Amino acid sequence: MYRGLLLVVCNYSFGFWPAVAINLSFYSATHIAKGLSETIGTFPYGLLLCFVTISTGSIAVAFITHLILALTNDYFSVHHNSKMKYL
Repeated sequence: MYRGLLLVVCNYSFGFWPAVAINLSFYSATHIAKGLSETIGTFPYGLLLCFVTISTGSIAVAFITHLILALTNDYFSVHHNSKMKYL
């Protein structure tokens, strides 16, 4: 959520492309701990979300897609682990 607010403020202050560069820097940096492939994957996904956020003026799309990714990741992690199950 902080990136959406940062994007809007930076877009107002510096313009679209500098705002996107700042936003993608933070986005990729926060995903370094998850590995190289996920860090690289943040660039096209982050660029798309920056464009959608600025175009719509809302962080709702970014929030909803991140929520769906988190929930499906949790679901499949539990589903494929024989020592875990939903009660």
